Amino acid sequence: MLHYFDPEVARRFGVKEAILLRHLQFWIERNRKNGLHLIEGDYWTYNSAKKMSEQLPYFSGKQIQRLLHRLVEAGVLRTGCFNERPGDRTLWYTFTDFGKAVLAEQEPDGPKPSDGTPGNVQRIARKRPMDDPETSNGWPGSGQALPRNIPDHLPDNGTGAVRQPAARFAPPTREEVAGYCRERHNGVDPDRFVDYYTANGWKVGKNPMKDWKAAVRTWEKGDRAATARPRDDTLDGIL
Repeated sequence: MLHYFDPEVARRFGVKEAILLRHLQFWIERNRKNGLHLIEGDYWTYNSAKKMSEQLPYFSGKQIQRLLHRLVEAGVLRTGCFNERPGDRTLWYTFTDFGKAVLAEQEPDGPKPSDGTPGNVQRIARKRPMDDPETSNGWPGSGQALPRNIPDHLPDNGTGAVRQPAARFAPPTREEVAGYCRERHNGVDPDRFVDYYTANGWKVGKNPMKDWKAAVRTWEKGDRAATARPRDDTLDGIL
């Protein structure tokens, strides 16, 4: 099997990060299709960095830990811990609104090659087939974390305050977005923000947007991280 990444995501965040994002996207999408691990409105996947390195053998566990940390800091991923077994600290991963928007921007159009790889991605050939056993936890061969079913109406963070249903979303005007961006001094282009979400029906990935201000904040985090961190646009040292 071939591993692949999107060149535009690699340009923005780095080649290694783009490979790991595609890997996470594969398992989160599989869980979505199988109806697994829907927690607080998002589908999740989980595994240790060591187990991920077995699926991505050109990365060490420590490399994957660093890459995951960078993607969380960039506002692309968020983590959780939904394990039933006491002392089990295996982290769970899902995409933030910003991360979903980044991946949605790169959804390929048109026909796909016969191997199923989207036409606008770079592929990395492996010397051996990927082991792909089906497991109930959505990751191959981890055997660690146990899923915990968490309904959306539970108290938030143990405070006892029960979350209320979210108010109906209303798209903001350009003036509202511009005012919020000025207030935060974030440099986000309000016209680009509004045009992008107007074109896709105000969705984050495949889900309807719930909070446009949160989307602005994730955009600013991603832009800040992409500007501040030097990019590693080569494959040196990973193959």
